[in-house]
Amino acid sequence: MSREGVDHALRTLRDERDRIAANLLELERHDGGRLLKGARLTGETWRRWDVAQARLATLWRLFDAYQRVLDAAGELRERSPRLDPAALMELSGLLSGQSVELPDGQIPLEHRTLLGPQERRITLDEAVAMMSDAYEFVAGEITAADAAWSALLQPLEDAEESWRRTARLAHSLDGTRHPELDRVGRELTALGRSSAPTRCRWSRTATPTPPASTASAPY
Repeated sequence: MSREGVDHALRTLRDERDRIAANLLELERHDGGRLLKGARLTGETWRRWDVAQARLATLWRLFDAYQRVLDAAGELRERSPRLDPAALMELSGLLSGQSVELPDGQIPLEHRTLLGPQERRITLDEAVAMMSDAYEFVAGEITAADAAWSALLQPLEDAEESWRRTARLAHSLDGTRHPELDRVGRELTALGRSSAPTRCRWSRTATPTPPASTASAPY
């Protein structure tokens, strides 16, 4: 690479790194991810989220390795304003060669030994391709979970409203507490709490509120 090519590559890669970092932070803050982290998952949902969390952890480790290479290249460029041939060769190797060390979890079986995985390095472009693939997988799982929970909101709110009307009517008829209605209310409350992150995003009530005339009844 020429001196101009090195400087251009550094500018481009730093901009790319900033965009990757911003997207990773946005992924971590996504409501669907927060919902999955806070929920008690079972079955297929648990399995899919377990795989997604492993991919996300590896994605962050790969990003850290990618960033270390860019930091090293940036520091070398600052120490070598005139870029002598040795520094230019080293910078070219960092920016276009196999300079990113793969995290252990990303090293294929054929590159492992009985004592552990052998070190394997990839280029910055290959690291970005691997991160993009992991990001798309994790984002897909998170958005799928978020969409599923969001689809439950309206039926849940309809059920809560029906429960309020029924509780109000029952109280108006005999003024007594009804164990079965109390049980339904408690179950709706539990469902409301489990979907609270999504419901808060839509500025909706997180748990069912009993009508004023039955406020003393447990639910």
